[in-house]
Amino acid sequence: MTDLERYISTTDSAYEWKDNNWKIYGEDYLGLADYNWITLTSQQYLSTDFVDAEEGLIWKHNVIICAGEISTELDSADFGTITLSGYGVGPDIEEYPRRKNEVDKVCKQAAQLGTVGVILDGIPTSVKFNDADAAESEGFQITGAKYFFDGEADISAIPEFPEAKAISMTMNMVDEYLMGKGVRKAPITRWSVRRCHLRSME
Repeated sequence: MTDLERYISTTDSAYEWKDNNWKIYGEDYLGLADYNWITLTSQQYLSTDFVDAEEGLIWKHNVIICAGEISTELDSADFGTITLSGYGVGPDIEEYPRRKNEVDKVCKQAAQLGTVGVILDGIPTSVKFNDADAAESEGFQITGAKYFFDGEADISAIPEFPEAKAISMTMNMVDEYLMGKGVRKAPITRWSVRRCHLRSME
C-alpha cells in the first residue's frame, strides 16, 4: 500500500455530512431524480502542532449533488462526475450568481445522461499554518509540501493527500446519501473528476 492509499483508507473521526434539504429550484428542477446541497466534513488535516485550529485544521466543503433518472439505454446507474471548485464559494446563488450557472450546467448534464453530477468546493481549501502570517488557498499547493520536505510533518502535509481524501470522502458521502434516499440501489463505481474555474462557467 502506498502512502497515499494508506492516508485515504484510514478512518477519520472528523468525517460527517449534513443534509440541508436544499430545494431552491422546486421539487421538479430539470426532471432530476434528486438534487441537494450537503455540508461535508472530509477530514482533519495534520494537527494543531502545524495548523491553526480555526482555519484549515478541519476541512469542510459545500457539496451540490444532482442525480438524474437512470437511463437503461446509456447504462448510467453507476456513473458520476465530480467538478472541483475553489474555496469559499457556497451554494448562495444570490451572493454568487456564477454558482447558479455552474449548478445549471452540471445538473443539466446529469439530467440528460441519467448520471450523478457533483460540485465539490474547497479544493484547494484555505489553510493557515501556525508560523504563517495569513491563510493561503492557491498558495497552499506550494507551502503545504514544505512542512514535510523541510520540517517534521507527516507526508500527508503534501496538499495532494488531503485533496485526494476529500474527493474520496465525497464519493462515499454521495453513495450514502443517494442509497439512503433510494435514488440509487448500489454505489457509483465509475467516477470522473474534473477541475473547473468559475470564470469558464460564465
